[in-house]
Amino acid sequence: AKPGDPNTVISTAPEFVRISPTQNTVITNDAIYTITTKVLNVTNAGGITIKINGVVFTGMNFNNRTHILTIPAPLNPGVNTITIDAVNAGGTKSDTYTITKQIGR
Repeated sequence: AKPGDPNTVISTAPEFVRISPTQNTVITNDAIYTITTKVLNVTNAGGITIKINGVVFTGMNFNNRTHILTIPAPLNPGVNTITIDAVNAGGTKSDTYTITKQIGR
């Protein structure tokens, strides 16, 4: 297929652009920690799966226009692992955060 051919499907794997936090390890006193990231090359929330400590979390918000994903992650005391998987025709990409909620705070 030639460039510009309407039958050509150009598929680029998803990409993450971290907004907040920019690092993947955070220590907090918050019971709910909000993660904000941009998910490129995904058209809707159907291509995104979030797991918090291995359990699927559906309480996120994905803006199809801006591609901003907001996750108000409820935290357990101690270490919490939040994984975001994005999939499209071009592939799969994952991003993982480790958020530690301080105990007794």
